[in-house]
Amino acid sequence: MVRSDVFQVVDKPQVQGLVFRKFRGGSDIEQMWRVRQEVAKWDKVDPQSSRESLPTAEEFVKEWTGAEIGNPDCVIVEKDNQVIGYSRIHWWTEKDDKQVYLHLGWLLPGWRNQGIGTAMLHLCQSLIGEMVARDGITSKVELAANASSTEQDAARLMEAEGYKIVNNLSDMVLSDLSALVPANFPAEIEVRPVTTEHFRAIYEVYADAYSTYERAQKPDEQAFQNFVTYDLAGDTGFYRVAWSGEQAVGIVLCHHRNEVGTVDQVEVRKAFQRRGIARALLTEALQELSARGIQTARLYTAANNREGARSLYESLGFREVKQHYLYRKTLN
Repeated sequence: MVRSDVFQVVDKPQVQGLVFRKFRGGSDIEQMWRVRQEVAKWDKVDPQSSRESLPTAEEFVKEWTGAEIGNPDCVIVEKDNQVIGYSRIHWWTEKDDKQVYLHLGWLLPGWRNQGIGTAMLHLCQSLIGEMVARDGITSKVELAANASSTEQDAARLMEAEGYKIVNNLSDMVLSDLSALVPANFPAEIEVRPVTTEHFRAIYEVYADAYSTYERAQKPDEQAFQNFVTYDLAGDTGFYRVAWSGEQAVGIVLCHHRNEVGTVDQVEVRKAFQRRGIARALLTEALQELSARGIQTARLYTAANNREGARSLYESLGFREVKQHYLYRKTLN
């Protein structure tokens, strides 16, 4: 008898006891966390990176405890009733109404190069196709995947499957925040303490700064709520907002985790760029981290120095640690 939560995989490798199935809840979480840890060690995931940091066991359990049983955006791979890998699908709408589906996968190193990872990827693509059909998506649909410069198995798989790199990100570190020199703001710019009432204005700066970026998320109410949930969930004391009168014109959002500060957003409205606002805001935010005993900061930015961001960070002393590759492929 075929279980209702088992996926029928056309290209499943001929490995005895291998099953592709849906998420079953609590019984899976501990094994999934073990997979995540072992994969991170093999693929040299940097736990201090702001791009690829490994969640703590507590964070991982919290994330998955509320996940829907049988969730169609999750694939569990098991061998003889032991979880050896899993995949997760996320999606969003970009500003040109393009629908993007990001699939991420983790497979234990000992089970790679046997066709299992390829079957996981193909199954995710098939599930995404079903989602598109179910939701009646008629706009352009792209598949997305990520790999870093130390995740060579994933990079080879993406390239073999016809995915193309659409962006390189430079993962950077600054190891001594105490050496920073304060920078001056333009005369008409004021920095005020951040409150939750400023969240909408902060998001509007972010949306304006990304308004000409090809793959920017569509700036709607859902995007704002996501921004609040994921980007504004920390200590507002680490945030800096520049104001020109009653208009927010620049933002820097920092957080801290495991005694390391992360710079998650540095954005200035198009009309106010090239005036030193980003440098002054970022310096202030980094000095706040230092004042609270945090001496290392991490961030990532476009490796091609789009709009001069990388040059700014390098001028403050940041250096590259590794790169991350963002892949895309049109859904057939």
